[in-house]
Amino acid sequence: MVSGYEDSAKGVSQSIADFWLGKGPNGTEASVENPSMQDRLIAVWKYIVKYIVQRYANESGIAGYDLFNEPAYASFFMEGGLTPSQTATYLYSFYNRLIDGIRTVDPYHVLFYEPVGRYGTDSAQLLDNNERCLQLLSSTLGELLWRCICP
Repeated sequence: MVSGYEDSAKGVSQSIADFWLGKGPNGTEASVENPSMQDRLIAVWKYIVKYIVQRYANESGIAGYDLFNEPAYASFFMEGGLTPSQTATYLYSFYNRLIDGIRTVDPYHVLFYEPVGRYGTDSAQLLDNNERCLQLLSSTLGELLWRCICP
């Protein structure tokens, strides 16, 4: 069995909620021996960015990284999951941790991030730490929300 989640909308919602709540795979409690799904994704990002930085060190073709395309909230798939505003609380905390991890291997490239949900921008917010410059809040719809948070 690859996943302990139901192959249904309920299973998808539960896996998304568990991701945002910092659970380990299949809803297990996270620990040093069983890192959370967020910690695992951050580790993968660092590995990929480190490879890109080394591989394209003398190239100017890398503009930046889109951190999480259209981050979903659990109740998008099923009633009773996390709402967009609840998810946003976890999302922006995750973004801050992810950016800290990426900045250890690439302090220079632009980081693009998106608000919760595919269509709403009501959960959009700027990230806490402006010292990590070169961050842009983007919107899949291309409406507004292209705001650089660094001077």
